[in-house]
Amino acid sequence: MKIFILFLFIATLITPSFASEKIYQILITKTSKKQNLSKINTKLKAYNVKMYMQKSQKYYLIYSNKYSNITLAKKSLQDIKKEFPSAFIVSKSINKEDKKTKTTTKIKIKSNPKNNDFFIALGAGVHNTKIDTTSNQESDKDTSYTIEAGYYLNENIFASLAYLSTPLEGVDIQNIYTSLNYQFNMSKNFGLYTGVLAGYSTLELTGYDSSTASNSMLIGGQIGLVYTLFEHLSLYSSYQGISFEHIIDIKDDDSKITFDFIHNVQAGVQLRF
Repeated sequence: MKIFILFLFIATLITPSFASEKIYQILITKTSKKQNLSKINTKLKAYNVKMYMQKSQKYYLIYSNKYSNITLAKKSLQDIKKEFPSAFIVSKSINKEDKKTKTTTKIKIKSNPKNNDFFIALGAGVHNTKIDTTSNQESDKDTSYTIEAGYYLNENIFASLAYLSTPLEGVDIQNIYTSLNYQFNMSKNFGLYTGVLAGYSTLELTGYDSSTASNSMLIGGQIGLVYTLFEHLSLYSSYQGISFEHIIDIKDDDSKITFDFIHNVQAGVQLRF
């Protein structure tokens, strides 16, 4: 009997070291772009939350620090949801012995990182412009050129300011516009975007001395593909449909020429910094 009691006493002393306990973490968000990690970290610091990362094949999963009880986790979750509404608590049972040896590696972030939110793009392509004359309707095509500067507001939304040159034989058409776009990240390197355009266009008939120049507002839309080659370099291609209303009076024969729509297909490179 004494031996049995002694056995129970020893078992009581040993068992707690192998007992399991629950820990809690908050799964905050995920991102496919490394440059977004510093932004997320900055937001979490405002709520005194340390950021931890788990990298999968396509995404970075962002977690909070560990909490010993659910009450502390819920309190922290209330603050985190102000910036990341989809955050939620996850729990895990761990062995106390394992807890001594297993640690979570905290992501190292530079104090002044480059987020690569700004970009410039250079492109070239082919445009087809609709032309209405007094007698008939036709279209003409030629090479187009684009230079663009923009900023990624977040992982999915970017805005830009662009200059588009769409000349024709004997016709000079210059366009300046802003765009607002939404990008769907299909994979780590591949994205599909769509957006709206609004701006200003000027047109002049260089082959007719007896004509007046025309100015017009423009509106349009675009859809495109972007492929990331390196952290700072991407390739893109896009289609743009642009509507304006240029009316040119030909004084010699009292006729008019109207230019009202451009189909523009282009490809180019995007540099992020």
